[in-house]
Amino acid sequence: MAWPEDRCPFPRPFPPGFSGCAAYLPRLHFASDTRGQRLKPHWTCAHLETGQREQGGFYGQCMLGAMADRERWAQAMESSQIAAIREARIRLSEAIRPQVERLMQVVAGKDGTFYRQAILATQRRELDPAAADLSRAFQAFVGGHEDLFKAAAIDTPLLLQCFAEGLREFVDRPLVKEWRFDARIVARYPWPITAFLRPDLVREVGLRRHE
Repeated sequence: MAWPEDRCPFPRPFPPGFSGCAAYLPRLHFASDTRGQRLKPHWTCAHLETGQREQGGFYGQCMLGAMADRERWAQAMESSQIAAIREARIRLSEAIRPQVERLMQVVAGKDGTFYRQAILATQRRELDPAAADLSRAFQAFVGGHEDLFKAAAIDTPLLLQCFAEGLREFVDRPLVKEWRFDARIVARYPWPITAFLRPDLVREVGLRRHE
C-alpha cells in the first residue's frame, strides 16, 4: 500500500546532527505519559504533524508537502540561512535543555488534573525561580554566541526581548501541554526570530519577510 506523498521518509526521532532534509527545523518535543508524567524529550521537526491515511491509520506528515515542495520551500527561504537557524536552534536547545526540562516539570499539571492541591501550591512557588533560571541561561548563551546568531541574521537584542515576552506569557498559562511560545507574540518580530522560535509559523513562503 503506497504512502501519501507528504509522508516524512526519515527515521525518527531525529539525531541532533540530522541534515538529511534541507527544510528540517529541529524542535525538542516534551511528551507525557497517560498519567501526565513527562517523558524524555526527543528531537522532532517543526514541520512534522500526525496525518491520517484515507485507508485508515496514521503517519508522520510533513506540512510542507512532498519532497519537491520541501526543496522549493528551502530554496525560497534561502537554504544557507535556514541551515544557520537550524544550527542555532540545536545548540541553544542543548545548552538550555536542563532549564527547559525543569520548567516543564514545574508547569506539568498546573490545571490540577494529575496533582493534589498541596503539590500544586509547591509547584507555583517553584515556577518563578524556574523561569528565571531559564531566562538567565538563554541570555548567557545568546550573549556568548553572537557569531552564531549573526550567521542566522538574528538581531540578538530583539531575540532577547521576544524570548522574555514569550516566557512571561508561557508561565501564566492555566494549562501547558508543550514547550512553544504564543504565535501572536512571536509573529510580531522579524522573520529570522519567528523562524528561530516558532519555525512552524513560516511554512508559507509568502510569510518570508526581508527586514
